[in-house]
Amino acid sequence: MEKGLVSVIMPVFKVEHFIGKSIESVLNQTYSEFELLVIDDGSPDKSATLAKEYAEKDARIKVFHKPNGGLSDARNFGMNQANGEFIYFIDSDDWIEPDLLEIGLKAMVKENTNLVIFGYMLDTTDGNENIVSQKPIFHQEVRYDKSKKNLSINENLMGILGYAWNKIYRFEFLKQHNLRFEKGVSLVEDILFNAQVYQHSDALLILSNCSYHYLNRPVSTLIKKYHEGAFSLYLKKSQSVELFLKEWGMEKTQISTIQAISLMSGLRYSIRNLIAYMDGFSDEEKEKRISELTSHRSVRLLVNYYPASHFLDWVYIKLVKYRMNRLLYFLLKFR
Repeated sequence: MEKGLVSVIMPVFKVEHFIGKSIESVLNQTYSEFELLVIDDGSPDKSATLAKEYAEKDARIKVFHKPNGGLSDARNFGMNQANGEFIYFIDSDDWIEPDLLEIGLKAMVKENTNLVIFGYMLDTTDGNENIVSQKPIFHQEVRYDKSKKNLSINENLMGILGYAWNKIYRFEFLKQHNLRFEKGVSLVEDILFNAQVYQHSDALLILSNCSYHYLNRPVSTLIKKYHEGAFSLYLKKSQSVELFLKEWGMEKTQISTIQAISLMSGLRYSIRNLIAYMDGFSDEEKEKRISELTSHRSVRLLVNYYPASHFLDWVYIKLVKYRMNRLLYFLLKFR
């Protein structure tokens, strides 16, 4: 296959217990033409020190330091330092199979695409970081072409399309369209970036291999606090997805269904987050906030397109649709 340097960008923040395995998984790639850019995002622990120790042994590793600015800012910083023809993002608490770069690049070169998308392994861990289960998340191998209007998306594929770490991007393409992550955005930063990538892409190449290992821990760090702007971010995600799908010529009803799945999931997250972490507010005040969310015009429009997948899902949607906010509050509080 044609050789090209890959810039592997690894943002780092408070991952001293995981970064070693993550770095080693990059160093063990069967495709060796890469640079590993470790971006220390103001991490207060030993993560950067550990990365430096690896850099002293392998010249392909470069460690950069910057004030804490969040994941999006660290990825953008990494792109500013990148010298590669291709860009690959990896989270510093996950790891990759040895053939990830080789398989992805072979497919990109063969199909002449600006990005390649692959599956991942969902590795669920217990409180001691032991893997208790592994679940492959993937989609059948397929190439979608914008000119053919043959894009077909279900909920599983929409999830795979969302992440940044299960894709390899052609760097010149990103630079040509000035594609960057939105600084300060959490929860949906990946799909906001990728939706723009897809808007400008002529083809989406999807592989079925699950070469990335995503560690699913008992409690996500993102839900340990109240996110007041969470619902607004999910609205932004819905709008970005709509623009991408319109660009690809998808029918309005299909677009609305996909948006409904995304926004109703975001609504559920926002309500649960509000219930669990909005300290200092009474149940009545929380119910009032829930009423404000379920009354939003986008919710009122899209709830009718949501395809419930099981009984409790159906109940959830009915409560949202008819704004039965007290019952909705108790459903999500105790389940």
